[in-house]
Amino acid sequence: MKIVEYNNIETLYSPINGELIVNEEELNHDATTLVGYWVDAAFDDPFLKNNKLKELWEKFESDYNQFEDNGWEKFEKFLSEIDENWICFRMTNYGMCCGPCSITTWNVLSLEK
Repeated sequence: MKIVEYNNIETLYSPINGELIVNEEELNHDATTLVGYWVDAAFDDPFLKNNKLKELWEKFESDYNQFEDNGWEKFEKFLSEIDENWICFRMTNYGMCCGPCSITTWNVLSLEK
């Protein structure tokens, strides 16, 4: 799966059907092209709609430690090796909350209609 990176973009629409996936106020859990997503602040609690992605994640998660060296790189390698007609949008947004902070999400979308 290809990972496309965006910075400081708060709204994502499906490239397949134009439906809203996420904006600064909400995540559209009912979006037909949404396969799953992760948020770095709650990484161990992803939203996964697809059974195959759930199985792959459970297998990967059992051996994964996000805090070890190159933890995020290993996670993105895991995503990039998934052989499905999906795309991942990695979105990092920066702001201020008790000092400079950032939040990263990985939104996996199906490329099928």
